[in-house]
Amino acid sequence: MNKKNGQPPKETDRNTQANSTPALRRLSPRMARLVAALLDNPTGVPREATDRIAPASNSPHYIGLLRARLGLQIPCERVDFVTKDGEPSWYGLYSLSGEDREKLAKLGVGG
Repeated sequence: MNKKNGQPPKETDRNTQANSTPALRRLSPRMARLVAALLDNPTGVPREATDRIAPASNSPHYIGLLRARLGLQIPCERVDFVTKDGEPSWYGLYSLSGEDREKLAKLGVGG
């Protein structure tokens, strides 16, 4: 119950059915959005995109929290590319391992 008005708390991202297990209830809305994006993109999510998805400028911090809190691997592959200016560079591509997907399925997330 809400202390101010005696009403039950409004349903938020933290209280949705997808976050019904104890492990998932510990996730912030940012981490929940990152998990959903990783599940929806089996080929991976570029690091820069995770900043927009979270939204946060420090999405690697939230990836680290997911690894620690849920015991996920979330590998980050280094992908080489050539910039618009013709310079060689690279970016990180986060993805879920098969074991990560199994763990999330056991927690009732994804499928």
